[in-house]
Amino acid sequence: VLERPLRELLDKIMELQGESSQELWPVQSWIRRYAPGERREHPVHYDHKSMVTAVCSLTPPRHGSGLYVQKGPHVSSREWVDFGSAGTFAVHGWDLAHGVDVRGDEERFSLILFLKPMADI
Repeated sequence: VLERPLRELLDKIMELQGESSQELWPVQSWIRRYAPGERREHPVHYDHKSMVTAVCSLTPPRHGSGLYVQKGPHVSSREWVDFGSAGTFAVHGWDLAHGVDVRGDEERFSLILFLKPMADI
């Protein structure tokens, strides 16, 4: 089930980091659940503990909900990440301001992988 998404993830990491990406290894992984009446957001932040982060929506994503990139200090600068379908990874560097805001009655599960160069582990 994960063969295609993981192969696509490796391709995205290669694009983002170039040849050095082969030295990147997962150092931590999380599965996050966002459910009505429970966790609904993760405020804007940077992933300082990894060089590259990969986020996969494990449930069918909804437009205008979930992972966003925030280019400025105000929420009006947010841009939603379009996963397209469940099983798709979004890959970003540690220095990208981003967060999660799950809207409405959506229940969302995400897989998050944090990667670092082998030399830093």
